[in-house]
Amino acid sequence: EQKVAIVVSLGAEEEAAFGQWVDVTARDGACTSMAPLLRLASLSASTNPQLAQEVASWKAAPDKLWAQLQKPICDEVEAAVAAQVLEVCEHALSQLPPAEQLAPAAADADADVTGESPYTTRLRLAARVKLGERYALEACIGVWQRAAAAAAAGLA
Repeated sequence: EQKVAIVVSLGAEEEAAFGQWVDVTARDGACTSMAPLLRLASLSASTNPQLAQEVASWKAAPDKLWAQLQKPICDEVEAAVAAQVLEVCEHALSQLPPAEQLAPAAADADADVTGESPYTTRLRLAARVKLGERYALEACIGVWQRAAAAAAAGLA
């Protein structure tokens, strides 16, 4: 309840605390943009007693807490966040066709072929979108694998 209040006090709708959609692109900043909310969700008395107590007692200043959540809180929280993101990204990646299958479908139409059907054009464009999704998910997985390794090494 306190965590929802913090998110709302920062300007989000109350329903936002119950589900977030984050566009994943192949930039590190985009891949880690969901981390503050996931850190907040993983915050507990065992991971950071002082901060968890401030939140639980309604004494945490939302702006200061949000600033703290922009960077790793502790190795345990960062490992939990990394595991959660990796699981979701790996699942999403498993739902996409392999890049080897998409690449030929995404290739430009043969210059000798004229009058390509709109359906074929749409298939090519869809394959390109899926390749972009694969690329973004693979980049995000790389970012969070490094974060998981840093947390495991005590460097988060």
